[in-house]
Amino acid sequence: MKISLFVIVSFVAYTSASICCPPMKQYGMTINLRGGIYTTATASAGLMSANLQTYVDMEKKMLAMDEMIYNPDGKLHLQMLQDFNKKIEYVVLNGACSKAPLTAPIEDFVCIKDDAKFLGSYDYAMGKLKGKEYQFVVERYGQSQNMIVTVTDKCIPLALQLSAEETAKSYKYVIGGTYYNVTDGIKDPSVFDVPASCLQKTEQILPINKGNLVQMPMDIEENRIL
Repeated sequence: MKISLFVIVSFVAYTSASICCPPMKQYGMTINLRGGIYTTATASAGLMSANLQTYVDMEKKMLAMDEMIYNPDGKLHLQMLQDFNKKIEYVVLNGACSKAPLTAPIEDFVCIKDDAKFLGSYDYAMGKLKGKEYQFVVERYGQSQNMIVTVTDKCIPLALQLSAEETAKSYKYVIGGTYYNVTDGIKDPSVFDVPASCLQKTEQILPINKGNLVQMPMDIEENRIL
């Protein structure tokens, strides 16, 4: 079965002025995503899941992700490196590298949007952990992406929900995510090295990434960027 979908790489929020940001200067985390994609033109639906290992260095202003994406037709391996000093983003899909310019600062990728609506506080682990839930809308690539993000009192992310519709290709999707294995510090600084395939000639230039969501139309039958 051939299904086209968006690869979704999500962090926390999109903002120039923020309610809060994670307190660590260097940290890593794992993000688990689950969701559904619906294509209105063909009335077809599909499920996707993804596991992301994410690294952030606020001092060097770099962000790296290593993602495995699973869908009914197989799996994809996606790597991303964002260098906010050089204002460039590298994306490697199944070994093929593409790049795009970055126009936003790193804070726009890791903080809670300043106009986010506070939904309430909730207890986790029998009251040992309290989460704060915020709702906001991100305008991206002609889409209105509705996000709900849960963070701790120190702004460490716990969970997210996202829904959106891409009108040009008639996609609708709903994604839920959980953050875990959050660590203070990064043991291996090589996670921020430019991928080897990107040191060679890149295949294409991706759209400018202005915020926290990297979205690329994918043909998951051929495992390539459209």
